Amino acid sequence: MSLADDPSHLPDETADTAGEGEVTPPCDLVDGRLSLAPEGAYVRQGSALDGTRGRCEAVMHATAGARSSTLDITLSRWGADSPARVEVRDLLGQPMLTMELSEGETTSVGLERSGEVLVVLEPLDPDADANDYTLDVTCAANCELAWTRYPIVLMHGMGGTDAFLDLIEYYQQVVGTLTDEGYLVFNPAVDALAPPPDRAAQWAEHLDALIAAGEGRKFNLIAHSQGGIDGRYLISDGGLGYHDRVVSLTTIATPHQGTTAADAAAGLLDLSEVGQWIADGLADVFTQLVGLGDAQLTVSIERLTTAEMAAFNASVPDDPDVYYASWAGRTCGALDFTCQQETDGEIVDALFVATYALIHVLEGDNDGLVGVESAQWGDYRGVLPADHLNEVGWFSNDWTSPFDHLAFFSAEAAHLAERGY
Repeated sequence: MSLADDPSHLPDETADTAGEGEVTPPCDLVDGRLSLAPEGAYVRQGSALDGTRGRCEAVMHATAGARSSTLDITLSRWGADSPARVEVRDLLGQPMLTMELSEGETTSVGLERSGEVLVVLEPLDPDADANDYTLDVTCAANCELAWTRYPIVLMHGMGGTDAFLDLIEYYQQVVGTLTDEGYLVFNPAVDALAPPPDRAAQWAEHLDALIAAGEGRKFNLIAHSQGGIDGRYLISDGGLGYHDRVVSLTTIATPHQGTTAADAAAGLLDLSEVGQWIADGLADVFTQLVGLGDAQLTVSIERLTTAEMAAFNASVPDDPDVYYASWAGRTCGALDFTCQQETDGEIVDALFVATYALIHVLEGDNDGLVGVESAQWGDYRGVLPADHLNEVGWFSNDWTSPFDHLAFFSAEAAHLAERGY
């Protein structure tokens, strides 16, 4: 067969012309705008982010900064023939700024609150082909204040603000100090004496309200004492499953393994007269501080026994996508001069003399209510030279309780910021 008779070597005219008559359909619009692709990577200040926009899509990235600062947003690269519409939105999706930018151009936006804003990019021509892009974000003015990407929520322990009749601030001057430094901080309250599942449900309501108000999408939780147990239950799939709304949990003197002081108060230890003295001492702590009656004391304390916390730990696992950190507290007996030398002169408050003595015998170093080993969870960051209330600023003085709790909370906020939270 000759080549003239064999058509196999000839071009496939059907294949060549199959797409010639096709017309690319126009992109579907919603209220005149392209649909949003899944949110892209976070854009850190001072860095550039490369991305690709698919056809018929707008892209969105979060960035963040401090209140009163001005951010410069530069479209360093834009591979579409059509200029870009750049829109900066708040967390409720409301536009803060809309500008038309071509490649290499910059726009600026001022922030009224610390934390995230959302940057949306799309071509002015909605039918433009897919394109690559590079987005840069830098702080251009008023860059002195500190900030975290996600707001900080302070969680109180047993008793909390409600039990103190709003007369004594639980976290002494912490909210004001961190706010002055630039951070966005919230200090809600839950029932003083409710069990962790009930308190966690109330914390969840607070977080949901903050999200609905556009204050944040996720949160950094800093929790003292029982607040840390609440936080773990709130986050875990063994509890309320709020791991999608929490980025970190930092616990301070939380009895993750329970406390032998609670064991004694619940009558689980046979310590004869000494045990009764300890139990009475623990009762005095709570009746003086939070007004607990005998029945309330029994129910609340039993939640913190070593056996109860062992069961809790088995059923409430950590979430792998949440950062867990912890601090313990250590105080000293009046005659334990070695301990005092190691803790800058810290001496146990009279409220905790009995419980400190018991825990010291049974567990070792402690803050008057919680042992150092029991307080360790996740990324264990160290020991604070403070008793259980000095840790949040109560009864501090230069002689027996010199711990600077405000410097500590400032450092913890900075630590969260450094981690990108």
